[in-house]
Amino acid sequence: MKGLLKRIYTKEYLLFLAIGFLPLIYKVFQIAFLNSFENAIKILGQMALIEIIFKIFQETIINPLFKILGKNDNAEEVKNYFAKKLLIVYSAICFAFTLAIFLLVEPIMNISQIPAEIYVSTKLFLQIMIFVNGINVIVQYLYTFNIINKNTKSIFVYFLISSLATLVLGIILIPKFTFGFGVIGLAISMLIVKVAQLIYFLFTIPKVVNNEKKHFDRGKYLKLCILSFFETLTRNLTYYFIVLVLLNTLNNQDLYFISNDFIWSVMLIPTIAQNDLIKQNVSQNNNESLRDYLLNSVIISIFIGLMIPVALILFKYVFKFTNYIDYFSTLLKLIPCYLIFIFDNVIESYFIAVGKMQYVFIQTFITNIIVYLTSYILYICGVWIVTLNGIILVFSAGMILSSAYTIGCYIYQKRKAKKSNNVEKMS
Repeated sequence: MKGLLKRIYTKEYLLFLAIGFLPLIYKVFQIAFLNSFENAIKILGQMALIEIIFKIFQETIINPLFKILGKNDNAEEVKNYFAKKLLIVYSAICFAFTLAIFLLVEPIMNISQIPAEIYVSTKLFLQIMIFVNGINVIVQYLYTFNIINKNTKSIFVYFLISSLATLVLGIILIPKFTFGFGVIGLAISMLIVKVAQLIYFLFTIPKVVNNEKKHFDRGKYLKLCILSFFETLTRNLTYYFIVLVLLNTLNNQDLYFISNDFIWSVMLIPTIAQNDLIKQNVSQNNNESLRDYLLNSVIISIFIGLMIPVALILFKYVFKFTNYIDYFSTLLKLIPCYLIFIFDNVIESYFIAVGKMQYVFIQTFITNIIVYLTSYILYICGVWIVTLNGIILVFSAGMILSSAYTIGCYIYQKRKAKKSNNVEKMS
């Protein structure tokens, strides 16, 4: 156990944990403040499609970076190229993309089937959040660059300042006892913080060492971007239309949104930190063993179990949900899905780091076709009556199938690598 703690709980992992837990206090205040406004939680839940659209764009350009920048013979030249020239190109594309989504906000809202009583408020909220997400794409690009460079000091300062700023601005703009802007106050505070984050990270860009032509495999990078695009497009859009849109047909969709958000914002913090660590380490050393990460996933699972009673206390006494038992019940039903997700993501992060995006893409395609698309067809045909429990079961089935495929691919990849090494030794 001591060996595991020494190998996994490095300075980088502790930093990633701190990064995850810093916004936690603000998250608790945010939900408590918003719960005092009518329909605020429902409006917040309508962010899903906007976030998914920008997530597709973000993952398309960022996931390949670990492979391209992690281990390269011309590392400094290539990093300078990505930090300077490609940053300008991506920023221009991102600005145009953000503007296009802003102009299309009403058609996007119609796709989401947003209830009439929250339509006007949701539109203003989404218009601000579109620019928040657009700026965040560039922020995440620079953040990933710092992870690969192991620039821990810059990352920690960035998250410490941004978390404190988000908390202070949230207290000023959101609750009724101050300005009382509700979800609009939340959007404004996030926009201010994202602009500040972008300015800070621009100062962390390394100086160009020389002006020589940069040598790296552009074809390989483009191939990885294309695979990453189709993988994240398939995964996110299928999840949206078959899970989230169907949730909007129910009267209790906020049970899922809040419970799912709590899991991601609190319970999965160690998992997200571990995923960043795996991508960072494996991108530098493709032969990195996953054994310690899988063992640490057991520790993370225990942490999630310990957080269950904490969730009940928060739902009842801090968030003051009148139907807190319903929220807690939904949380308990979702947790088994995410326990599978924890272990599955260890291997998926490994594939992203070594550039095996084809495995991730095939996994996504198979899962979405077999589970989610089949469920949607059954819904359209009137065979499946949508309920919250039914959606959670579909989500669980998709997670199980996804994990089975991922584990199979990892075993195949390791056996193939071992066979290749044996052939090289014999020759």
